[in-house]
Amino acid sequence: MPSAFSNLRSSLLLPAAVISAIGLSSYLLLNRPPSVLPNHIPSPRTKLLSLTEDEIAKLPYPPTFYPGGRWVKTPHGTIRVYEFGPEDGRKVLFVHGISMPCSVYRDLAWRLVEEGGCRVMLFDLYGRGWSDSPVDRPHDSNLYNTQIHSVLLSSPLPWLSPREPFSIVGYSLGGCLVPSFMLSLPEAQLASISTVVLLAPAGLLQAAKMPIFAKLAYNGWLPTALQTIIAKRYMRKGMQEFSVDNTDRNKTLDLDSIAGWQASTHKGYLPAWVSSFRYCPIFDSREMFTEFRKLVDTGAFGAKEGNGRVFILMGGKDTVVRFDEVAPIAKEILHLKDEEEGGREGHIKLKVWEDAEHEMVGRSGSELAREILAFWGAKEREQEQIPPADMEQSWVQA
Repeated sequence: MPSAFSNLRSSLLLPAAVISAIGLSSYLLLNRPPSVLPNHIPSPRTKLLSLTEDEIAKLPYPPTFYPGGRWVKTPHGTIRVYEFGPEDGRKVLFVHGISMPCSVYRDLAWRLVEEGGCRVMLFDLYGRGWSDSPVDRPHDSNLYNTQIHSVLLSSPLPWLSPREPFSIVGYSLGGCLVPSFMLSLPEAQLASISTVVLLAPAGLLQAAKMPIFAKLAYNGWLPTALQTIIAKRYMRKGMQEFSVDNTDRNKTLDLDSIAGWQASTHKGYLPAWVSSFRYCPIFDSREMFTEFRKLVDTGAFGAKEGNGRVFILMGGKDTVVRFDEVAPIAKEILHLKDEEEGGREGHIKLKVWEDAEHEMVGRSGSELAREILAFWGAKEREQEQIPPADMEQSWVQA
């Protein structure tokens, strides 16, 4: 029969044991190695193994959309890159906008390859198309500068070589990422760029003219949920029909099907869109474009093109990058004269396509290719390649 002393001893030891166990568990819990959280949201590439070849082919934007596709691993996730065209042709790098992946360049890229003999390289920005979306850092120009650098280094050909310079095309968001990227390059690598083409470029939009809710989101004064609602208003509709063969270049590129597929299958797209809207140099980037103009004035790039040449194309009916809003600022910063040639010795040219909307790249890529080839000094176009008279006349000096 247990003694009173034994009962007392047991009653004292039990709480002590419980307390010790709790203390040990707490110590181990608080001092365990930190768990490794993913730094990115994977793109729809993770779902490819569950799809048949026929299902993949029917996607509005399959990973085989262009030839020469490759997966490139970066510190911020895996990205999709395409490179095709003659290896000895003019090299052209494309940077797309905030919403659509690089498929938006379909007609423009192919026309430059087939008519201009160019070697083109396209890629999906982080959070778009088939590229993963980083979640551990803002989607700002620094992030995209490093991505563009990774894309160039992924090629088996020497893209960052002054001996074989490349041209770079930026559209919308890409139109402000290109100057940012160039300003981040050391002098030796900057010399590897020959010409710059900016299509409806963002960067000089005025934040003060944004709608009130967009302005609040831009300044970080709205909860993420409301930012999501606002972002969706800027995105395309048309999410119902995905079975569209956009690889058939005899058919018009269906932008809505690509946008709908991307928004519904890429979980990192919306966060990337919102973060890019807030942190990329889309608005009031006067200083950046001023520094960019200085690169032209000093002949820092484009030595083989006459101390650097820049071609800016804008749409007269563009309601996103409005010509009447952006052009006066651009003319002031880029020192454009009456004939709309600015910079040192007129190496910056500005043109407007009076009937074009913001979607001109996806809808009129072939016509844009002809203008770019003409800017590069391509050979005279054959008669059957000349656009109709009304289309040709719609291009006027800004």
